[in-house]
Amino acid sequence: MKRRTIKKNNLLAGFTLIEMMFVIVIIGILASLMTTGAFRAIREAREEKARVTISALETALEMYKLNVGSYPLGDGSGNSFWYYLQDDRSGDTTGWDGPYMSFSAGDISGSGINDPWGTIYKYGPGTDHSGTKNPFDIWVNGKMDEINSWD
Repeated sequence: MKRRTIKKNNLLAGFTLIEMMFVIVIIGILASLMTTGAFRAIREAREEKARVTISALETALEMYKLNVGSYPLGDGSGNSFWYYLQDDRSGDTTGWDGPYMSFSAGDISGSGINDPWGTIYKYGPGTDHSGTKNPFDIWVNGKMDEINSWD
């Protein structure tokens, strides 16, 4: 009985250049879709965090007003109100019964409450916005849009 050996054709082994380029293009497309989606999700999460923080600040300011009788002073800079919510440093604010909101060390910089983009929330006297006058305004300029308490 004769043994037959089958020779493997070396030309059929491996991938062609076109096959490799096709795979690389598909991987590139998938990677770009994933990164675009991830960046969009991060942006939307930061915007939502800013909205939730503004809502929490509004609630804390309303509780402050119920106890003290007026809102803290605000000059639009953001550094003039957050400490009223956390601590009655002067000790003479009649009716103060806080803290109305607590902040961690990462939430506060030397000049105010940090937003998700590393700048501070602004707080000032209410202004007229499309016929509606708010008692106070809170806003932050995000990377794309302004997020505020009057929208």
